[in-house]
Amino acid sequence: MELFPAEESGYSYLMLFADGVKIDLTLLPLELLEEYFTWDKLVELLLDKDGRVQKPPVPTDVDYSSLLFGVFVSGL
Repeated sequence: MELFPAEESGYSYLMLFADGVKIDLTLLPLELLEEYFTWDKLVELLLDKDGRVQKPPVPTDVDYSSLLFGVFVSGL
């Protein structure tokens, strides 16, 4: 069963642990690695055992905070 069509070439997993911790895990082909960091800025690199990423991205909600602010202002 597929809830939403895939937006990228890869595999997405939603993992919910017994203690309430949730992880949205996405596995992508290596060719899309750098491009993926530009798609969504709220991403944290968990493991790079081969050292392929020279400068790991710093997660930021800049793309989402402006959307939330717009919703808040329009609701006034």
